[in-house]
Amino acid sequence: MAEDGGTHDFAPFSATVVATGRRWVVVLAGELDLATRPAMQAVLGPAGRGEAVELVLDVSRLTFVDAGAVRSWCDLAGVLRGRGGGLVLRGASRVVRKVAELVGLDRVALVEGPRPPGGDAARGGSRHGPQARARDEEG
Repeated sequence: MAEDGGTHDFAPFSATVVATGRRWVVVLAGELDLATRPAMQAVLGPAGRGEAVELVLDVSRLTFVDAGAVRSWCDLAGVLRGRGGGLVLRGASRVVRKVAELVGLDRVALVEGPRPPGGDAARGGSRHGPQARARDEEG
């Protein structure tokens, strides 16, 4: 995959991929359900086949996500962990965090809540680790 995978538009779903070596950041937007899940899998498939070790899924722009999509993230997280890497779910709403908990994603990946305006992201700080998880659970 190229350094910048670009934007993949599958209306009403889109994904923007930025790959730097084996670290990917993928921004998912729109609706992610049974009809659009194959598009998501087409975008994330190369990550599962070895092109990525670390994967950040920014879900802050999703307007809908079903449990099947979250379950597929669990599977992908397991593959990445097997390579010594991992998956971070960034910008997850309260509802997405609840679904992640129900399907077990929070046991195999770091699930982060929305970033507050002017918070850690604006200062360039990291939100990884137990303190970040505790802050997210409060919100």
